[in-house]
Amino acid sequence: MPPQTADLVEAGSHAFAVTRWGAQGAGRPIILVHASGLGTVQWSLLGPRLGAHRAVHALQFLGYAGSS
Repeated sequence: MPPQTADLVEAGSHAFAVTRWGAQGAGRPIILVHASGLGTVQWSLLGPRLGAHRAVHALQFLGYAGSS
């Protein structure tokens, strides 16, 4: 499985931090959205497991980990 990556994705006037696991084009992507103050840290165990089979994108809400 490709290593985890993290970058910023711009959408209008906002930039969202996105952590990714898995290979692009490996079936329909899975989008993970955090529900706690931990941000995408809550996906640190599940993301790599899902990424073994699909492309996984974990989005940070505005105000978390570089999202603005």
